[in-house]
Amino acid sequence: MHRYLYNGDDLFPKAVNLCARGRNALLDLDLGPGASFQLGLFGPAWEAHIFAVAVDREPSRPWSTAGRTRLVHSWPVVSTAQLQMLLLATAIARDAASPALDDRSFWHRHAAGLRRLRLRSYLLLRRPRLAALWRGLPSPWRRAASPLRRAARGWARRLAISLMERISFSARVLGRSAPADSPLRPAHLWALTRRIYEAKQGAMAELSDFLAHLVRRARQAGLLFDSRRYRAFHHRALLASLGDAWTHGRVSADQLRAILRHIAVVARRFDATFGKGAFARAGGHGDPPAVSRRNGARWRAGARLARLRPRALAELARLEYILHGRRNPALQAAWRRHKRRSIEADRRDYLRLSAEIRQIRKRLARVARASLTPTVRARLLAILARGEPCLAVGSYYFETEHLMETSSGFTHVGLIKRLRGPAMARPRLWMFDRVLGFHYAYPVHKLTNSVPVQALVLSSESSV
Repeated sequence: MHRYLYNGDDLFPKAVNLCARGRNALLDLDLGPGASFQLGLFGPAWEAHIFAVAVDREPSRPWSTAGRTRLVHSWPVVSTAQLQMLLLATAIARDAASPALDDRSFWHRHAAGLRRLRLRSYLLLRRPRLAALWRGLPSPWRRAASPLRRAARGWARRLAISLMERISFSARVLGRSAPADSPLRPAHLWALTRRIYEAKQGAMAELSDFLAHLVRRARQAGLLFDSRRYRAFHHRALLASLGDAWTHGRVSADQLRAILRHIAVVARRFDATFGKGAFARAGGHGDPPAVSRRNGARWRAGARLARLRPRALAELARLEYILHGRRNPALQAAWRRHKRRSIEADRRDYLRLSAEIRQIRKRLARVARASLTPTVRARLLAILARGEPCLAVGSYYFETEHLMETSSGFTHVGLIKRLRGPAMARPRLWMFDRVLGFHYAYPVHKLTNSVPVQALVLSSESSV
């Protein structure tokens, strides 16, 4: 089974995390081909639950959750990246409805934000005809942009509702001892959510005040995770850009090593086909030999990799210096490209942030353990006993290496099913997930290295 479930495209592009690929593969085996995408579980592992809830909401009845995908458990950690995502979605929904902003200005202002919010994935799932228009961004106003703008507004409103529902779990914990007029109280939160969805006058100002209050209380309670700051550093300093010749986005140090191994294999085959030293000549823009059309295509493909190799070596040297302090021969080229002072400053910032992360890891581990109470486990078991096929869950691993990347605080995803083991007198909760390319199944009450901190009931339509 492991060979069947192992994805051959782990390296490029890293559009989603490996655990998300594994979880979706398991889900497709359980519910049928394509079920994970139909449920909206696309994008990075720590954001897929937000997208899934948003996808399954009916625009005319956004508060109706019966039979629809919904969060049933989440730990109280407040993530600054999710708060930023909420502000972005509400701003897009407001501007999309504003007659004072023409189509050209709207897309110029929000095209990048809508890419961040995975509008195209939503369009492919629910509005496939409009997905073709999205390919024309950032200039879609040339091709009937109004339907696309309406779809963008609808998606942003759905996301705002989904994020407010996630934040409500944190507000519920932080507002237990708050006064009756506190914005963290359920009645106030519910009213604010409705005002945001209906785009009432002053809703954005109310939302800003609410989030400021939430952040202040979360910081006092030790439940604030500044994921926005860590993710910004990770994306800027710990991922490498390989230029226009590389179309798969920014890559990590591990991915760079895999790219260079692949280039080394190609170089050997290239030299075997065109003669010793041909790969080096191709990298120097040497003229291709007089060969057949098929070998001409091979030469051009090999030449692209040969020209990519020096930049990949320099970027790997930069990342290894930042991460481990190593001084590879290619570091001189990295210093010329990025400036030595900048790389050394990134190294100092990485050491400082790593020390912060080590302290945060211990604190979040305590919060994760405390959040999965016997009452929560009994509730999840009861939900599955009522006929739900499985729960999509987010897990916090105690020795995780992903705290600089995550936007939610949890670091991996998996499935929970209600099954009876061979030596068990009654059904138990079983966790199915993937770590480092391997799939695992384990009873939830025996987990020692991780804790499920978020649970999602999937739409009943997926099990039909």
